[in-house]
Amino acid sequence: MKVNRLAVRDRINMLFDQGTFNEIGASVLPRKINTDWGKIDGDGVITGYGTIDGRLIYIYAQDSGVLSGSIGMKHAEKICNIIKMAVQSGSPLVSILDTSGARVDEGAEILNAYGMIYNAHQEATGHIPQISAVLGSCVGGAALLPPMHDFVFAVRNLTEMHLSLPLDIARCSGEQVDPQMLGSADIHQQTTGLAHYVDVTEEDCLARVRYLLSFLPPNNLDEANHIYDLENYSKEMNLALAMEENLQDGRGLINTIFGEEDFCEYNENFGKGIITGFARVVGETIGVIVNQKYEDGIYITSSSAQKAKMFINFCDAFNIPLVTLVNTDGFKHSSEEEYAGITKNVADMVFAYSKAQVPKITIYTGEAYGTPFVVMGSKSIGADISFAWENARLGHLNPEAVAYFKKDSGQKWEERVEEAYDMYGSPKGVAAVGLVDAIIAPEETLIAVINGLNILKGKRSVKTKVRGN
Repeated sequence: MKVNRLAVRDRINMLFDQGTFNEIGASVLPRKINTDWGKIDGDGVITGYGTIDGRLIYIYAQDSGVLSGSIGMKHAEKICNIIKMAVQSGSPLVSILDTSGARVDEGAEILNAYGMIYNAHQEATGHIPQISAVLGSCVGGAALLPPMHDFVFAVRNLTEMHLSLPLDIARCSGEQVDPQMLGSADIHQQTTGLAHYVDVTEEDCLARVRYLLSFLPPNNLDEANHIYDLENYSKEMNLALAMEENLQDGRGLINTIFGEEDFCEYNENFGKGIITGFARVVGETIGVIVNQKYEDGIYITSSSAQKAKMFINFCDAFNIPLVTLVNTDGFKHSSEEEYAGITKNVADMVFAYSKAQVPKITIYTGEAYGTPFVVMGSKSIGADISFAWENARLGHLNPEAVAYFKKDSGQKWEERVEEAYDMYGSPKGVAAVGLVDAIIAPEETLIAVINGLNILKGKRSVKTKVRGN
C-alpha cells in the first residue's frame, strides 16, 4: 500500500506555525554542476527556522525532487550550518530525511560530506533536542543519521532505513531481500527499536512531531526549577486512582495519575515490558518509567532495559525529572534473552539511573524482589525519594520461593506463603532499612510526587554530567 508523498515545502509548512518559516541558503548551488541535472537550486536540501506553537525551531529537510536529495559537499555544508545555528541559539532541531544517498559525481569529497554531518550531530548531542522524520529513503551512509538523533519518526510503507543495500546483500550472501523487508518502519519499530514513533501518514507523523516538541525543553541549559502548585492538581484524579480496578496495568496507572492526554509515550512497540514517556505534572514535563505486563508476565527484558536506559539518558541531559513506578515479576529468564544481551543492557540501565543527576522519585506499586528491586531506580542506585504502596510486596526474597523451599514443614501452601510474606515481603521490611522513605496509600500517589518534585526542585550535584547512549 503506497502512501501519499508530500512535497518537501508542504512538509515544512505543515510542521511550522503558518507563515513563520524563514529559509536560509535557498540559492546555494552544487559544487560540481552537470548540465543534465535540471533543477539544482538549494542543492537538494532546504534549511531554515520558524516557530512551532510559538517556540523557535530549526530544520533541514532533504528534497528528493532536487537531485534526488543526494548528499554533496554544499548540501552537507548547509546542514552543518543550520545545526550550528540551532546549537548557538539553544533551539531544537528537526531533520526531514529523504535522500538517495551520496552524490557520487562529486568524487572522493563526498566522504568528507558524510563525516561533516555526522560530526555536527555529535556536537549537538545533549545540547539541544534532535528529532528526525524519515519520510522516504535513507540508506547506505545516510542511514547512520537517524540514530544520531534523540527521536526518530517513521511512516509505514514510506520509510526505508538500512545500511546495506539489497544488491550488496545479494552479492555477498546470495540472499534476496526487498528494501521494505530490510528497513521498513515496522522493522525498526518492533525489532531494532530505532523508530520511536510510527504513523500511517505524513500528516499524522508531522502532527506528532509537534506534539512531542510541546513536552521538550529548548536546550540543556533550561533549568526545570518550577514550583508544582498543590492547589491546582486534580483531587478527582487521585480519588479515581484509589478506585481503579486494575492498578497493576502500567498504562492504566499512568492515565489515572497523570491523565491520558498528558502522556507522550516513547518507543511504545519496542521493549514492551517497560513503558517510557513524558507526562505533565501541573503543566511541567516529567519522564515516567513504568513496568508493564507483556505476554505472560511483568518482566524486565533486554530490549526494555535498553529502551529505559536511552530514555533516562535523554531526561538527564535535558533536566527532566524522573518518576519510576515499579511492579515487576523480575527478569525474563530464557536463553533468547541472554543471547539478546540482557546482562549488558540491564547493567547499562543501572548505570543510567546511577549517573542521572535530575530529581528521581521511585514508587513501588506492586512486587519487586531481589536484584530487580535494585535495578528499577532504587535508592541504592540514586533515587532521591522512594515510596511504597501499603499493599506492595518488596524484599530480598520472593515469598513464594521461600514457601516452596519450606514444603516439608507440614503447613499448607497458602499458610507458607502468608508466613513468608509477613517475614520477607512486607514494605515495612525495606522501609526499616531505609530503602523506602514512606509507605503511602495509592490515592496519595500524585500528591507524593508533587511534594517530592518541590523538595528536589533545587537539586544540585558535584558530579560532571556525561551524556551517552
